[in-house]
Amino acid sequence: MSCRKFAVINNDSENKKYFNYQRCEDLIWAYQVELEPNEIKNIWLIDGTYLTAFVNSVEIVDFGVFPPVGITRTPTNTPTVTPTNTVTTTITPTNTVTPTITPTNTQTPTNTQTPTNTQTPTNTQTPTNSVTPTNSVTPTNSATPTNTVTPTVTPTNSVTPTNTVTPTNTVTPTNTQTPTNSPTNTVTPTVTPTNSVTPTNTQTPTNTVTPTNTVTPTNTVTPTNTQTPTNTPTNTQTPTNTQTQTPTKTTTPTPTSTVTPSTTSSSVSLVYDLDAANYSEMPANSSTIAGTGSYTITMTNVNSSMAWNSANGGVFRKSTTNTSDMFYGGPNYSTASQPWTVFMAYKWDGVATGRLLNANSDTPDFLMGLWGSGSLVMNIAYANAFVGPTNTAADTNWHFVWFTNDGLSTTNSLKSYIATNTAPSGTNGTANTSSGFNGLRLFGRYVNSTTSSEIVTGDVGFVKVYNGVKNLSEIQAQHALYKTRFGY
Repeated sequence: MSCRKFAVINNDSENKKYFNYQRCEDLIWAYQVELEPNEIKNIWLIDGTYLTAFVNSVEIVDFGVFPPVGITRTPTNTPTVTPTNTVTTTITPTNTVTPTITPTNTQTPTNTQTPTNTQTPTNTQTPTNSVTPTNSVTPTNSATPTNTVTPTVTPTNSVTPTNTVTPTNTVTPTNTQTPTNSPTNTVTPTVTPTNSVTPTNTQTPTNTVTPTNTVTPTNTVTPTNTQTPTNTPTNTQTPTNTQTQTPTKTTTPTPTSTVTPSTTSSSVSLVYDLDAANYSEMPANSSTIAGTGSYTITMTNVNSSMAWNSANGGVFRKSTTNTSDMFYGGPNYSTASQPWTVFMAYKWDGVATGRLLNANSDTPDFLMGLWGSGSLVMNIAYANAFVGPTNTAADTNWHFVWFTNDGLSTTNSLKSYIATNTAPSGTNGTANTSSGFNGLRLFGRYVNSTTSSEIVTGDVGFVKVYNGVKNLSEIQAQHALYKTRFGY
């Protein structure tokens, strides 16, 4: 079913008009909607549900298909709490092989050519009073920084600044003591400060030039045979504050509007809707019930004792006690275990007494509304047992009556509710049994398919049957929906 937008126009400049329709936003029927003289109203309605008895003075303009008003799926921005700017503390062990760790017990870099196979001439004054053997391993006590060129210029007979640039991110304090009266195979704790020039200011009394400007690739750790105590603080720049870009605003579509019919629970459906507001004349024989429901109706009115009237948005009126004019139909709920609710609006005209709404069969017996011969009583609910008082004298006001069966044949399985201008606050009666009906007949008791007895006269606005039990809050909501139509 689709939703459409209509403009409804009252072309009568003096009198109010009325119309009925089923609303898009909550699927509820609106009855006796007033149109002031020359008033225009925009409505959104279920396609095919617009009805009015004033077709000559009420004009409609169809704007075509529209979505239901007020029912939208609203995406809600749900913020997702995500920790951001996480500080990742990276622990850099100092004993790992990195360009900044000075490994001990290693030999002097072996990947470089060092002119060491020559003896240093001894014709010079050597402060060490000994021959400095040059065929020995020069302890370095630290790993030469990786991937760097260590240019060392050693001018003879002069102070040889080593100018060794160690491009590492660590500071290697050297604190080196150089024993002079010993061979060079001694423990030489050497501090190699990084990122700085380390002048050694060592006098080397030799008559030869020792070329030291060689490229010393130190991509490998070369163990030496000496103990080199070195305090190597590893000032390695380790990024610890890792900025993690994490989206913190996640849009989560959250449906916030749910179409919930205000008068019918999700488990209870309207299966039979004989409502005079859906017609502008008496129903045709063998026609399908207008509005909700797929049941057909049998109608005979040869003596014209029944009529449709536009009062109160539409009523079915029985004016004489003819026994052959009737209409009937609806579901077969004769099995006691079938739950149901029957809802009716009715008014006696003060003339003939009898039975108003009955089963369309001998058994099971069923009655609602009016009952009596001679003195008439109202608010009756009977399903093989009376459910509520049976002595309330009938008046000529509009009345609502609800009758429910839970199908469990236990305590309070049958319940009745009544109302006029005020919604019911509780039951009118209960019974500890279950029963049902096989179809429904208006204005008289079943005799056979062509004859009724105990004919009563009056008006019926509607008879509605549901396939489950309406609770009190749903019944109160229905009263609020329909009371205005019947003058309350």
